Amino acid sequence: MRNLKYKILMVEDIKVAQKVAMLVLTDELGCNMDIAETGAQALQMVADNSYSLIFMDLGLPDIDGLTVAETIRKNEKNSDPVPIIALTAHRDVGSRERCLEAGMNDFIEKPIKLEDCYRLLKKYARRN
Repeated sequence: MRNLKYKILMVEDIKVAQKVAMLVLTDELGCNMDIAETGAQALQMVADNSYSLIFMDLGLPDIDGLTVAETIRKNEKNSDPVPIIALTAHRDVGSRERCLEAGMNDFIEKPIKLEDCYRLLKKYARRN
Protein backbone atom coordinates (compact mmCIF):
# COMPACT_ATOMS: atom_id res chain seq x y z
CA MET A 1 0.00 0.00 0.00
CA ARG A 2 1.15 3.49 -0.80
CA ASN A 3 0.27 6.25 1.64
CA LEU A 4 -0.49 9.29 -0.52
CA LYS A 5 -2.86 11.01 1.94
CA TYR A 6 -4.62 13.07 -0.72
CA LYS A 7 -8.20 14.18 -0.10
CA ILE A 8 -10.26 12.96 -3.05
CA LEU A 9 -13.85 13.60 -4.09
CA MET A 10 -15.35 10.70 -6.04
CA VAL A 11 -18.46 11.81 -7.91
CA GLU A 12 -20.13 8.53 -8.84
CA ASP A 13 -23.70 7.27 -8.46
CA ILE A 14 -23.12 3.54 -9.04
CA LYS A 15 -22.45 1.66 -5.79
CA VAL A 16 -20.18 -0.99 -7.34
CA ALA A 17 -18.01 1.71 -8.93
CA GLN A 18 -17.88 3.50 -5.55
CA LYS A 19 -16.63 0.30 -3.88
CA VAL A 20 -13.97 -0.27 -6.53
CA ALA A 21 -12.83 3.34 -6.10
CA MET A 22 -12.72 2.90 -2.32
CA LEU A 23 -10.54 -0.20 -2.67
CA VAL A 24 -8.13 1.48 -5.07
CA LEU A 25 -7.97 4.99 -3.61
CA THR A 26 -8.24 4.38 0.12
CA ASP A 27 -7.11 0.80 0.69
CA GLU A 28 -4.33 0.65 -1.93
CA LEU A 29 -3.21 4.27 -2.24
CA GLY A 30 -3.96 5.59 1.25
CA CYS A 31 -6.11 8.53 0.18
CA ASN A 32 -9.04 10.00 2.09
CA MET A 33 -12.16 9.88 -0.05
CA ASP A 34 -15.57 11.54 0.04
CA ILE A 35 -18.34 10.33 -2.25
CA ALA A 36 -20.98 12.44 -3.98
CA GLU A 37 -23.75 10.54 -5.76
CA THR A 38 -25.22 13.53 -7.63
CA GLY A 39 -23.96 16.64 -9.32
CA ALA A 40 -25.73 18.84 -6.80
CA GLN A 41 -24.09 16.96 -3.93
CA ALA A 42 -20.69 17.36 -5.61
CA LEU A 43 -21.11 21.11 -6.02
CA GLN A 44 -22.02 21.49 -2.35
CA MET A 45 -19.10 19.32 -1.21
CA VAL A 46 -16.64 21.31 -3.35
CA ALA A 47 -18.00 24.55 -1.88
CA ASP A 48 -17.58 23.20 1.68
CA ASN A 49 -14.24 21.34 1.37
CA SER A 50 -10.80 21.54 -0.18
CA TYR A 51 -9.88 18.55 -2.35
CA SER A 52 -6.59 17.42 -3.85
CA LEU A 53 -8.39 16.00 -6.88
CA ILE A 54 -11.90 15.17 -8.12
CA PHE A 55 -12.85 12.06 -10.09
CA MET A 56 -16.04 12.96 -11.99
CA ASP A 57 -18.45 10.47 -13.56
CA LEU A 58 -19.99 11.92 -16.70
CA GLY A 59 -23.39 10.23 -16.37
CA LEU A 60 -24.93 11.46 -13.12
CA PRO A 61 -28.65 11.22 -12.28
CA ASP A 62 -29.31 14.96 -11.96
CA ILE A 63 -26.64 17.09 -13.66
CA ASP A 64 -24.17 15.64 -16.15
CA GLY A 65 -20.51 15.61 -15.13
CA LEU A 66 -19.51 18.08 -17.84
CA THR A 67 -21.91 20.70 -16.45
CA VAL A 68 -20.72 20.02 -12.89
CA ALA A 69 -17.09 20.53 -13.99
CA GLU A 70 -17.98 23.77 -15.81
CA THR A 71 -19.79 25.05 -12.70
CA ILE A 72 -16.84 24.18 -10.45
CA ARG A 73 -14.51 26.08 -12.79
CA LYS A 74 -16.79 29.15 -12.84
CA ASN A 75 -16.90 29.16 -9.03
CA GLU A 76 -13.09 28.91 -8.69
CA LYS A 77 -12.43 32.39 -10.06
CA ASN A 78 -9.90 33.46 -7.43
CA SER A 79 -8.71 30.12 -6.12
CA ASP A 80 -6.25 27.45 -7.18
CA PRO A 81 -8.20 25.14 -9.54
CA VAL A 82 -8.76 21.63 -8.24
CA PRO A 83 -7.79 18.99 -10.81
CA ILE A 84 -10.82 17.17 -12.25
CA ILE A 85 -10.47 13.77 -13.88
CA ALA A 86 -13.40 12.44 -15.91
CA LEU A 87 -14.59 8.88 -15.35
CA THR A 88 -15.96 7.48 -18.57
CA ALA A 89 -16.79 4.23 -20.29
CA HIS A 90 -16.40 5.98 -23.66
CA ARG A 91 -12.77 6.42 -24.66
CA ASP A 92 -13.16 8.30 -27.91
CA VAL A 93 -11.68 11.56 -29.17
CA GLY A 94 -15.01 13.41 -28.93
CA SER A 95 -15.45 12.51 -25.25
CA ARG A 96 -11.93 13.64 -24.43
CA GLU A 97 -12.41 16.97 -26.21
CA ARG A 98 -15.73 17.62 -24.43
CA CYS A 99 -14.10 16.88 -21.07
CA LEU A 100 -11.22 19.27 -21.73
CA GLU A 101 -13.60 21.98 -22.98
CA ALA A 102 -15.59 21.65 -19.75
CA GLY A 103 -12.42 22.37 -17.75
CA MET A 104 -11.40 18.84 -16.82
CA ASN A 105 -7.70 18.02 -16.76
CA ASP A 106 -7.77 14.44 -18.01
CA PHE A 107 -9.91 11.35 -18.13
CA ILE A 108 -9.76 7.74 -17.05
CA GLU A 109 -11.63 4.77 -18.39
CA LYS A 110 -13.92 2.75 -16.14
CA PRO A 111 -13.42 0.54 -14.29
CA ILE A 112 -10.63 2.44 -12.59
CA LYS A 113 -7.31 0.68 -12.22
CA LEU A 114 -4.68 1.11 -9.52
CA GLU A 115 -1.80 2.20 -11.77
CA ASP A 116 -3.96 4.65 -13.74
CA CYS A 117 -5.13 6.29 -10.50
CA TYR A 118 -1.61 6.39 -9.10
CA ARG A 119 -0.26 8.01 -12.29
CA LEU A 120 -3.03 10.63 -12.37
CA LEU A 121 -2.69 11.44 -8.67
CA LYS A 122 1.08 11.92 -8.98
CA LYS A 123 0.60 14.09 -12.08
CA TYR A 124 -2.30 16.30 -10.96
CA ALA A 125 -3.16 16.10 -7.26
CA ARG A 126 -2.44 19.13 -5.16
CA ARG A 127 -1.45 19.04 -1.51
CA ASN A 128 -4.03 20.56 0.83
